[in-house]
Amino acid sequence: MSINVCSEARLWAAFAVLLAVVPVPLGANRPLAWTALAVCLGVLLVLWGVRDGASLPRMVRWLGAGWLAVVGWALVQAAPWTPEDWHHPLWAEAGFSHGAVALDPALAIEGAMRLLSYGAAFVLAFVAGRNVAWARQLVRVLAGSAA
Repeated sequence: MSINVCSEARLWAAFAVLLAVVPVPLGANRPLAWTALAVCLGVLLVLWGVRDGASLPRMVRWLGAGWLAVVGWALVQAAPWTPEDWHHPLWAEAGFSHGAVALDPALAIEGAMRLLSYGAAFVLAFVAGRNVAWARQLVRVLAGSAA
């Protein structure tokens, strides 16, 4: 059962505008831009899931499972509860009794957020691309923003 939270046209227009506008602040190469992109893509993904019941082909679900395993491993590397044998050796040299697999856990979490954002953009583009009209519109918007 799907709930019509917003119209399909508004959802895909918002996605196209987001992809066109996101590189404006310094090529989206700053933490604020990454975070804003992650939040906006997350909201669009939830709206799509609520609206359409999140129906994806089986192949995409398997790809998503492998991709989520990579994101999960990035988060495990940032976790302080991992076994000490896994911890980066520089933690002991620096004299810290605690540590993580990653040398900089905050960067591991940021990387996981960015991977989740890229995956959300892929899923939304994949779903939009199944409709020929929306796929053409998305290509036009991206080509126009690139020009």
